[in-house]
Amino acid sequence: MSAAPRILFITKSPPWPTDIGGNQRANLLYRALAGSGSVDLVLVNEVSPGEEARLRTDFNLVGVFPLRPAGACGAWRFLRPMAPEWVDRIAHHARGARWMYRRDPLLHGWIRNQVDASKYSVIVGCPAEAVGRADVFASCPVVLDNHDLAASYYRSRLETGQPSGVSRRLLMRHLRHLYDVLPPLFRRCAEVFIANDEDRRFPGLENARLLPNIPFPSHLPEVPFSDDADSREVLTIGAFSHRPNEEGVDFFVQQVWPEVKKRVPAARYRIVGTGITDAARDRWAAVTGVEVVGYAADLSDQYKSAAFTVVPVLWGAGTHIKLAESLACGRTSVVTPAAMRGYRHMLRHDESLLVGNTRGELAECCIQLLSDAGRRERLARNGSEKIRNMLSFETFCSIVRDTLEQVISADRE
Repeated sequence: MSAAPRILFITKSPPWPTDIGGNQRANLLYRALAGSGSVDLVLVNEVSPGEEARLRTDFNLVGVFPLRPAGACGAWRFLRPMAPEWVDRIAHHARGARWMYRRDPLLHGWIRNQVDASKYSVIVGCPAEAVGRADVFASCPVVLDNHDLAASYYRSRLETGQPSGVSRRLLMRHLRHLYDVLPPLFRRCAEVFIANDEDRRFPGLENARLLPNIPFPSHLPEVPFSDDADSREVLTIGAFSHRPNEEGVDFFVQQVWPEVKKRVPAARYRIVGTGITDAARDRWAAVTGVEVVGYAADLSDQYKSAAFTVVPVLWGAGTHIKLAESLACGRTSVVTPAAMRGYRHMLRHDESLLVGNTRGELAECCIQLLSDAGRRERLARNGSEKIRNMLSFETFCSIVRDTLEQVISADRE
């Protein structure tokens, strides 16, 4: 590129604070973009005054424009003051998934004026909902970061067989809508990033570019932690406001952990992370050997004292970054097949981690690692080498830089 481009970054997840995966991804993408040009940030979400001030100072925030929920649009807005949460939910299901990607006149007009005034070379947006609602494809090239494919979220939920009746029919309806609306949206973009190469099976993503999720660099030790051969602690870290994480831990605590505790009486299971509800805390803590820690500012001590981690998710989209973080920190993991999404090309069962297909297999995997420090140390060493070599920040930045160069050069021709 002959001159540093001007970049508009539209995101629903703020790049700070970096205590959850979506914010970490936004932070990494912002930093990678800033290495290629000057970046203005537009946030399409609500933040506190203190967070907004920090974002304006450190991330060149130029606008905050929350996406309006379904209940705030059309005739629904007259009912919404009576019960906002319920009206939003009912309106969302009544209108279906298509409305989430239609042009929002207020957001579209604001962004268009911003683009016209600032003469951006490229717009980078995340997620697809924000890009669809802004609808500024005519202004300049658009690069979409689609690291979580919404259709995968719904489809994997249906595959668990849990939803039934009306809930299942609604999920199927939403999924059909996504197959209608997302492929044309993807094809209007100059480039689309995905974090999971399996997403290329979805229409419109056949030629998408892989930009993998990576462990957040500042959360990693310079070298992996050495194994504590005496540890009998099992660890799960996650953002439990994300439904697949809460349901996965529910499954593990209720259906897997009792057998582990029975076979290895000294074992303890620690649950660490944000968004744990009081009901979930009480439910999990009532099980013998389970400790619910909640939020921990520094995860180093959590990883150091753990023998290994568990990622027990049963459904979801994108990739589960805590798996990569665990391996990078020197702790192998016991995982479900769903947790392997996006990692199958680099991680193998009994090479870097253990995969359990059933609750019995998951329990047996945990028991084996609790009983064999040498085996878990070997798995952790192999996994750490792969993650640190293949999912580095330098590689992440080079993919973003090369993509911007190609998109901007093609637009100038």
